[in-house]
Amino acid sequence: ICDVAENAEEIPCFPAKQEIETRMSVSKAGQEPEGWLASSGQSLPSWQRKFEALVRCQDADGMKKTVDLAVYILWSSAVRASGFLKRDIIYSSNRDFPGIWSWDNGFIAAAVAPLFPDLAADELSVFFDYASEYGQIPDSVSDTFVGWNYCKPPVTGWFLRNMEEHGTLQLTEEQRRFIYKGLSGQVNFYYRFKDMNGDGICEYRHGNDSGQDNSTSFDV
Repeated sequence: ICDVAENAEEIPCFPAKQEIETRMSVSKAGQEPEGWLASSGQSLPSWQRKFEALVRCQDADGMKKTVDLAVYILWSSAVRASGFLKRDIIYSSNRDFPGIWSWDNGFIAAAVAPLFPDLAADELSVFFDYASEYGQIPDSVSDTFVGWNYCKPPVTGWFLRNMEEHGTLQLTEEQRRFIYKGLSGQVNFYYRFKDMNGDGICEYRHGNDSGQDNSTSFDV
């Protein structure tokens, strides 16, 4: 770590050591990567079979290649609790975006809820582990970082209602209470601190608060 000052003749540097657990090991040709799920007895083929059976129930038999690819991305991005991560979750990506972002966690939870309800509950809860006293949640969490630079609105409620209406998510009473407490705090935070003119309509302070950073119009 170096503290660089303008026109400084000497740059004070301090050594810093950080231990980061390797999530994926290099596999031999023809073998699947040995990630956390493989080490816990949940192989990629077993996940593929479960999801293919689920998709067939929804009359989409012609999508095996697409399903296998989607399942591989989910399976290979699963990480165990370590560092700042207090739960076993699935990252947005284990390659280009090694972390989980608010909103992304809702889509991932919806994907795994029918087969892995506890994993889906943890995916929905991961940001509430760091809820502030005012109800704000971070924008992103990983094993090495908790990002507070942006604050997206409380869409977790929509995901939760959608999954429960379709019967794809079964929560324990403890899981439900934890999520409700975090979600209600986040809603109150938005109405208290994101409505500057008091008209009952919350405003975004930055495009990334709304997820616009992933849109074409944001980059034009």
